[in-house]
Parts: sequence; C-alpha cells; structure tokens
Amino acid sequence: MERGKIIIVEGTSCVGKTTLCSNLEKFGWIVIPEAIRYLEKAKEIMEVVVKNSKVPVTLKFRKGWDNEHIVATEIAKIAENAGISAITIHGRTRAEYYSGTVDLEIIKKVKENVNIPVIGNGDIVDEKSALNMFQETGCDGIMIGRAALGNPWIFEKIIHYLKTGEKLEEIRESKE
Repeated sequence: MERGKIIIVEGTSCVGKTTLCSNLEKFGWIVIPEAIRYLEKAKEIMEVVVKNSKVPVTLKFRKGWDNEHIVATEIAKIAENAGISAITIHGRTRAEYYSGTVDLEIIKKVKENVNIPVIGNGDIVDEKSALNMFQETGCDGIMIGRAALGNPWIFEKIIHYLKTGEKLEEIRESKE
C-alpha cells in the first residue's frame, strides 16, 4: 500500500482518522464505513497512516456495523497494535445512526481491553450525561458532537460541573 502520505499543516499536533462513522467524508479523509467488514484492510490502513505521520494519530469509530457485527473491541486492539495514540468510540452501530441510546457497556469493554486513551462519544448533551459517561465507562475523555451545535457554552458548563459538582447559571446569548 503506497498511498498513505500525509500532509500535515504547520502547527498540527495530531492526525485524526475516522472510520465506521455515519458520514462518508470527515476532516479530509475518505471514510469507508464498511471497514469493519474488512478488519485486515483496516489494520493495513492504520499502520500506513501511523508510519507516515510525524504526529500522533487518533481513530474514531462506532461499535460496529449493526447489532450482528459488533467489532469495537477488535478494532480497538488493532488500532493499539498499529500504533494509534488514542481512540474515540461512539457507542452506536452504523445502522443505528443516531437513534436509540448510546451503549455505555461497549465503551467500558473497549476501555478495559486497551492501554491507550479511550474517549467516549454519544448522548453527551449536558453536565450530567458527561459525568455519567466517565463514571459508567471509565473512559479517559469525552467527545461532544451534535449537542454543541447552537450551544457553544456546553464545554464550559461541563468542565465547571466536572471540577466542582455544581452547575453554572444558565448562559444565554446576548440579544443585542
């Protein structure tokens, strides 16, 4: 596999690779959600990207293609062995898209099976759901997605709550 050369913009501190995601294109990467069906090819891609990167490489993926094909732990182990520096797991399958609730157990299982940082993703919409993700999964960090749209204050509110156990007063956009 000769492709895998990476263009890194000056100042970039990390390269992110998204796979098994619901969108077909993310951050300049062409994403093949079907990668879970071809674990050996996924491994090869990860190894080439890591080998050709001068900065740490991260990987984001879903728990599997559908409920009959849950491969999150396998993908996480492949990623760790390929030299991926950290992983983010969305606790839903590709088939579930954003329906239902996130599977915290699969994120916990992944965390228990690898030694690289695991970032939990899915259904983090406020302070309490952020704390719950940490408590239920043991993850090292969280990724907030759709809940940040139109709500840029969510980050400050969650950080404050995690540090103090207290909610900030409601922050409202100025109507000037």
